[in-house]
Amino acid sequence: MDGKFAIDQDNCAFRIVDGEAVLIHSETTFYYGLNEVGTKVWQMLLDSDVTVDEVAWKLHGDSGEPPAELVAATAAFLGELANEQFLTKGGGVTAGHSDPTAPLTAPDAPDWMPQINKYDSLDELIITGE
Repeated sequence: MDGKFAIDQDNCAFRIVDGEAVLIHSETTFYYGLNEVGTKVWQMLLDSDVTVDEVAWKLHGDSGEPPAELVAATAAFLGELANEQFLTKGGGVTAGHSDPTAPLTAPDAPDWMPQINKYDSLDELIITGE
């Protein structure tokens, strides 16, 4: 995945609560929770546009995980954010919405992997404690 990713400010409202980002899509009103590593990636995006390799290199320094695994996990994570229309890539291109019922991150994903979880209501987000 070449090109830089940037936050699409038109579609996104967010807050960081207890070290984890909560995103709300302005059109669909779906809520998303990012784990601690996903929040680190989000904060990198807040600072500047980033490439997959730049994010993976930073995560490698923080976690020590193998670079190839981090590149794959980072590419998947940024792709998910782009599919949900939170990011633009290389000149403002955004992807379409993914299947609203499809899970975004595997529940058994390792802690070093950036993760995003999608909720269709605020009640679901509050009940799960994500």
